[in-house]
Amino acid sequence: MRDNVGIAELSSPMLRDLLRDGCAGVGRVVTYSSLEDVRAALQRNPPKVLVVGGAPIDPGLLELLKKAIATHGVIGLAVADAHDLQLATQAGALEGFSRSPEGLRQLALRLRPLLAPSLRPTPSASLRPSGASKPASGQSGTSTIAQPQAAHDGSQCELIVMGSFAARGDAVAYLLSRLPNTLPGVVLLHGGHIQPIAELKSLLAEECSWRVHEAGEPGIITPGSVWIVQRGTTWRPRLTPLGIELVRMEQPAAVSGGRTSRPANLAGTDTFFEAVAQALGARALGVLLGALGDQGSFGLWALRNAGSYTLAQRDPAVTTPDTRGSQPAVAHEVLGLETLPQAITAYCQGQNSYRSLRPGNM
Repeated sequence: MRDNVGIAELSSPMLRDLLRDGCAGVGRVVTYSSLEDVRAALQRNPPKVLVVGGAPIDPGLLELLKKAIATHGVIGLAVADAHDLQLATQAGALEGFSRSPEGLRQLALRLRPLLAPSLRPTPSASLRPSGASKPASGQSGTSTIAQPQAAHDGSQCELIVMGSFAARGDAVAYLLSRLPNTLPGVVLLHGGHIQPIAELKSLLAEECSWRVHEAGEPGIITPGSVWIVQRGTTWRPRLTPLGIELVRMEQPAAVSGGRTSRPANLAGTDTFFEAVAQALGARALGVLLGALGDQGSFGLWALRNAGSYTLAQRDPAVTTPDTRGSQPAVAHEVLGLETLPQAITAYCQGQNSYRSLRPGNM
């Protein structure tokens, strides 16, 4: 059985014991007193949450934390002084807490929602992006589209579909460089008029270990491969006996919910996301980068209603973690770019129900 919490505090046995006692109420808690203990645990039985601490934090421990997050989908937390908390955040830790009684109390309170299954209400009319259709006269106010289950199991994910509205591919490169290339294949919707696809391919090939392809190349979307689709072109996913491939659409994909038009500059991302929802149902993960307002919301809504999980990047200008600002309100979670790799990895590698990194952020 996978342990709930692993505590690696290498500088103070007393603090390690206090951390263990404070976290005992959330289930199985184990402590590690050396780097060798942590390394062995990651190979044998990685915990769901790894709490690292130290004064200062051992650099080798931070490297193990980064590996645990990237390889095993572990949620990383840190208990340290300000400088070391910054280093832990750079290594991928979700949150940090001070080495004080108040910091230990806050850590204990934070663990329970992190470990609890993410039970979310199904989408309602209030979650629809502006412009979405309403039921026809005589129908009830409930959407006729099948509602997703409240808990999500990312172990069935077969495709990660990303729509990037950023001016360049730096955010995509950051994300892919921090995702293990054992995850399901990625299809990236890219605004080629801003950065040529050839330039983006070169950037991704240099920054990450994923195999980079362009729509139009023959082949199946396999784990560890990323396929770039230029927004505004007519591609859609198709299931074959060998897996998922990209094929050209002879005409625009059917629009869900009876809508007949959408803003022209959103057509590529929304149409492709809706095609993924039709082809894969709940077996996809939708991710929006750099989106504002309704950008990508129609497609994200289609994925969510088909049962797939959805994530969106929080605007860096928004400083309050649970504030969406002008980001798509239909996403299950709106996270900072630095947290998205951890969320994607945890979702795709998770067993049973995905445990949300922001449980209060619908």
